Amino acid sequence: MAHRRELDLGIVIALVGTVLTAHELTGLNLGSYLGPIILIIAGAWVLWHTGHAATPRPLTFHPFGAVLREGLWVVRDEQLAVLFGDISLDLTAARLPEGAVTLSCIGLVGDIDLRVPSTVGVRLSANALLGSIHFGGQRQRLLAQTVMLASPELGQAKQVVDLQTSFVLAHIHITWVS
Repeated sequence: MAHRRELDLGIVIALVGTVLTAHELTGLNLGSYLGPIILIIAGAWVLWHTGHAATPRPLTFHPFGAVLREGLWVVRDEQLAVLFGDISLDLTAARLPEGAVTLSCIGLVGDIDLRVPSTVGVRLSANALLGSIHFGGQRQRLLAQTVMLASPELGQAKQVVDLQTSFVLAHIHITWVS
Protein backbone atom coordinates (compact mmCIF):
# COMPACT_ATOMS: atom_id res chain seq x y z
CA MET A 1 0.00 0.00 0.00
CA ALA A 2 2.66 2.46 -1.00
CA HIS A 3 0.07 4.86 -2.40
CA ARG A 4 -2.44 4.71 0.47
CA ARG A 5 -1.84 8.36 1.43
CA GLU A 6 -2.57 9.53 -2.09
CA LEU A 7 -5.70 7.35 -2.24
CA ASP A 8 -7.09 8.77 1.03
CA LEU A 9 -6.33 12.34 -0.05
CA GLY A 10 -7.89 11.68 -3.48
CA ILE A 11 -11.10 10.42 -1.85
CA VAL A 12 -11.38 13.56 0.29
CA ILE A 13 -10.76 15.84 -2.69
CA ALA A 14 -13.31 13.93 -4.80
CA LEU A 15 -15.96 14.21 -2.06
CA VAL A 16 -15.40 17.95 -1.65
CA GLY A 17 -15.55 18.33 -5.44
CA THR A 18 -18.81 16.36 -5.52
CA VAL A 19 -20.38 18.64 -2.90
CA LEU A 20 -19.28 21.77 -4.77
CA THR A 21 -20.56 20.40 -8.10
CA ALA A 22 -23.91 19.49 -6.55
CA HIS A 23 -24.12 23.06 -5.25
CA GLU A 24 -23.55 24.48 -8.72
CA LEU A 25 -26.06 22.12 -10.38
CA THR A 26 -28.87 22.43 -7.83
CA GLY A 27 -28.35 25.98 -6.58
CA LEU A 28 -28.66 24.71 -3.01
CA ASN A 29 -26.25 26.07 -0.43
CA LEU A 30 -24.42 22.85 0.39
CA GLY A 31 -21.62 24.72 2.15
CA SER A 32 -23.45 24.34 5.44
CA TYR A 33 -23.25 20.57 4.99
CA LEU A 34 -19.52 20.56 4.30
CA GLY A 35 -18.49 20.66 7.98
CA PRO A 36 -20.67 17.69 9.02
CA ILE A 37 -19.62 15.77 5.91
CA ILE A 38 -15.96 16.29 6.78
CA LEU A 39 -16.60 15.11 10.37
CA ILE A 40 -18.42 12.02 9.09
CA ILE A 41 -15.56 11.23 6.72
CA ALA A 42 -12.99 11.80 9.49
CA GLY A 43 -14.90 9.54 11.89
CA ALA A 44 -15.23 6.81 9.26
CA TRP A 45 -11.51 7.13 8.53
CA VAL A 46 -10.62 6.61 12.21
CA LEU A 47 -12.92 3.59 12.46
CA TRP A 48 -11.51 2.13 9.23
CA HIS A 49 -7.90 2.48 10.38
CA THR A 50 -8.44 1.30 13.95
CA GLY A 51 -8.53 -2.40 13.10
CA HIS A 52 -9.73 -5.06 15.46
CA ALA A 53 -7.70 -6.68 18.20
CA ALA A 54 -7.46 -10.48 18.19
CA THR A 55 -8.31 -10.44 21.90
CA PRO A 56 -10.60 -7.82 23.40
CA ARG A 57 -8.94 -5.15 25.53
CA PRO A 58 -10.56 -2.97 28.19
CA LEU A 59 -11.71 0.39 26.83
CA THR A 60 -11.26 3.75 28.54
CA PHE A 61 -13.30 6.44 26.77
CA HIS A 62 -13.16 10.17 27.54
CA PRO A 63 -15.01 11.99 24.74
CA PHE A 64 -14.02 15.57 25.64
CA GLY A 65 -11.12 15.37 28.04
CA ALA A 66 -7.80 13.83 28.78
CA VAL A 67 -6.73 10.31 29.65
CA LEU A 68 -3.92 10.60 32.18
CA ARG A 69 -1.92 7.74 33.67
CA GLU A 70 1.00 8.59 35.96
CA GLY A 71 2.59 7.50 39.21
CA LEU A 72 2.21 3.92 40.39
CA TRP A 73 -0.20 2.03 38.13
CA VAL A 74 -0.34 -1.41 36.56
CA VAL A 75 0.13 -1.35 32.79
CA ARG A 76 -1.89 -3.90 30.82
CA ASP A 77 -3.34 -4.23 27.34
CA GLU A 78 -5.87 -1.43 26.96
CA GLN A 79 -7.72 0.73 24.43
CA LEU A 80 -7.78 4.45 25.20
CA ALA A 81 -10.20 6.62 23.23
CA VAL A 82 -10.94 10.34 23.05
CA LEU A 83 -12.84 12.47 20.58
CA PHE A 84 -11.10 15.75 21.39
CA GLY A 85 -8.43 15.39 24.07
CA ASP A 86 -4.97 14.24 24.98
CA ILE A 87 -3.66 10.89 26.13
CA SER A 88 -0.71 11.07 28.52
CA LEU A 89 0.91 7.84 29.70
CA ASP A 90 3.85 8.02 32.11
CA LEU A 91 5.32 4.55 32.63
CA THR A 92 8.40 5.69 34.56
CA ALA A 93 6.94 4.63 37.95
CA ALA A 94 4.38 2.15 36.60
CA ARG A 95 4.41 -1.62 37.06
CA LEU A 96 5.11 -2.91 33.57
CA PRO A 97 4.94 -6.69 33.00
CA GLU A 98 7.72 -8.58 31.24
CA GLY A 99 7.05 -9.18 27.57
CA ALA A 100 4.89 -7.00 25.38
CA VAL A 101 1.91 -4.87 26.36
CA THR A 102 -0.36 -3.25 23.75
CA LEU A 103 -1.81 0.23 24.22
CA SER A 104 -4.24 1.38 21.49
CA CYS A 105 -5.00 5.11 21.34
CA ILE A 106 -7.94 6.17 19.18
CA GLY A 107 -9.48 9.58 18.59
CA LEU A 108 -10.21 12.53 16.35
CA VAL A 109 -7.95 15.33 17.63
CA GLY A 110 -5.30 15.21 20.34
CA ASP A 111 -1.78 14.63 21.56
CA ILE A 112 -0.38 11.29 22.67
CA ASP A 113 2.49 11.55 25.15
CA LEU A 114 4.31 8.37 26.21
CA ARG A 115 7.15 8.43 28.76
CA VAL A 116 9.00 5.17 29.34
CA PRO A 117 12.12 4.09 31.25
CA SER A 118 15.25 3.84 29.10
CA THR A 119 15.26 0.02 29.39
CA VAL A 120 11.82 -0.38 27.80
CA GLY A 121 11.47 -1.04 24.08
CA VAL A 122 8.76 0.74 22.10
CA ARG A 123 7.12 -0.33 18.86
CA LEU A 124 4.90 2.38 17.31
CA SER A 125 2.22 2.03 14.65
CA ALA A 126 0.70 5.46 13.99
CA ASN A 127 -2.21 6.29 11.66
CA ALA A 128 -3.24 9.91 11.11
CA LEU A 129 -4.57 12.17 8.43
CA LEU A 130 -2.37 14.97 9.72
CA GLY A 131 0.15 15.28 12.54
CA SER A 132 3.67 14.65 13.71
CA ILE A 133 5.75 12.12 15.60
CA HIS A 134 8.60 12.84 18.02
CA PHE A 135 10.20 9.44 18.61
CA GLY A 136 13.25 9.85 20.80
CA GLY A 137 15.42 12.19 18.74
CA GLN A 138 13.52 11.65 15.47
CA ARG A 139 10.84 13.95 14.07
CA GLN A 140 8.47 12.85 11.36
CA ARG A 141 5.35 14.35 9.79
CA LEU A 142 2.15 12.39 9.30
CA LEU A 143 0.03 13.03 6.22
CA ALA A 144 -2.67 10.42 5.59
CA GLN A 145 -0.33 7.55 6.25
CA THR A 146 0.72 4.79 8.62
CA VAL A 147 4.16 5.10 10.18
CA MET A 148 5.85 2.21 11.97
CA LEU A 149 8.88 2.82 14.18
CA ALA A 150 10.80 0.73 16.71
CA SER A 151 13.33 1.70 19.34
CA PRO A 152 16.89 0.46 18.75
CA GLU A 153 16.96 -1.57 21.99
CA LEU A 154 13.76 -3.43 21.10
CA GLY A 155 15.54 -6.75 20.45
CA GLN A 156 17.12 -6.98 23.90
CA ALA A 157 14.38 -5.28 25.94
CA LYS A 158 12.60 -7.47 28.51
CA GLN A 159 9.66 -5.09 28.52
CA VAL A 160 8.08 -3.78 25.31
CA VAL A 161 5.24 -1.31 24.73
CA ASP A 162 3.32 -1.71 21.47
CA LEU A 163 1.71 1.70 20.94
CA GLN A 164 -0.96 1.74 18.24
CA THR A 165 -2.55 5.08 17.37
CA SER A 166 -5.33 6.04 15.00
CA PHE A 167 -6.30 9.73 14.88
CA VAL A 168 -7.45 12.31 12.37
CA LEU A 169 -5.14 14.99 13.80
CA ALA A 170 -2.44 13.91 16.27
CA HIS A 171 0.91 14.85 17.67
CA ILE A 172 2.72 11.86 19.16
CA HIS A 173 5.59 12.32 21.62
CA ILE A 174 7.60 9.33 22.87
CA THR A 175 10.31 10.02 25.42
CA TRP A 176 12.75 7.68 27.17
CA VAL A 177 13.69 8.69 30.72
CA SER A 178 16.84 7.49 32.51
